[in-house]
Amino acid sequence: MTKSYNGFSKYQLFFRYMAIFHECIVSNCSLFCSFSFIEDIPNRNLPQQGHLVAIDAEFVCVQQEESLITSSGSKEMTCEARNALARLSIVKCQSNEVIVDNYILPREPVVDYLTRFSGIHQGDLDPNTSPHHLVTQQEAYLKVRFLMEK
Repeated sequence: MTKSYNGFSKYQLFFRYMAIFHECIVSNCSLFCSFSFIEDIPNRNLPQQGHLVAIDAEFVCVQQEESLITSSGSKEMTCEARNALARLSIVKCQSNEVIVDNYILPREPVVDYLTRFSGIHQGDLDPNTSPHHLVTQQEAYLKVRFLMEK
């Protein structure tokens, strides 16, 4: 059982305080961003235990695959490609209400936005130009955890 503080769980308090302000780390410099995941969690119609939610995640490539062609003509992979979470969306299935729709600040330089699959463009993940709500990867994971523990 989760400890309660004035009727709020520690996760609800965490998100209430984050709703006011949070710090993002981008390219080794601090930058302050507004945060609007859940403005007032207790009044929001969040899914309850047993309710269905749909989760969609979009990724970008942060490291390309590296490979060699051997003397026999076969391909030998020397380094696997790595992807990073770029967008997280969660929808309440009963009402089609969007609970979370966040773009994730990349921790590493993006080498391919995989736009044809992800729909994400270069400016979507730039804190200076993005029209979208940007959060850190840790914040995105905490949101999923919070909803799973509801």
